[in-house]
Amino acid sequence: MFILMVLLILHKAGHISFRDRLICEPDLAYSKTIGHVISNYLKILEKNEQESPETNVYVHSVLPTEDAIHYTRKNTDIQEINRQLEEIAKDKGLVYIDLYSAFVTPDNKLNLDYSIDGLHLNGAGYKLWVELIYSFL
Repeated sequence: MFILMVLLILHKAGHISFRDRLICEPDLAYSKTIGHVISNYLKILEKNEQESPETNVYVHSVLPTEDAIHYTRKNTDIQEINRQLEEIAKDKGLVYIDLYSAFVTPDNKLNLDYSIDGLHLNGAGYKLWVELIYSFL
């Protein structure tokens, strides 16, 4: 399961491949640097601007993880990525959706009420995810 960091509401299907839209969390899982993640993100936004400028783009934050999971990226890194994503969205005039805050516990971990394993969302997590995103559409 991948949480999409770029939610694209496409007016015309096929402008950006599905693979191109699956960014950030796979990069995080494979120990890419924050700079690498942001660079990939910017490339996809630029591609969209060139190929489908009429597309509405919504940028949403990366969700927190449970630190007990053997996951290479920590929530402090995710927070920095989210800070940069919010800045990118602001600079480009895009909508930024902060999902991190809705899914994080006071001790800065993924709320296990919304997760099956500390990384992947469960039914309640997906329900909240959809509700939060839908409120921006």
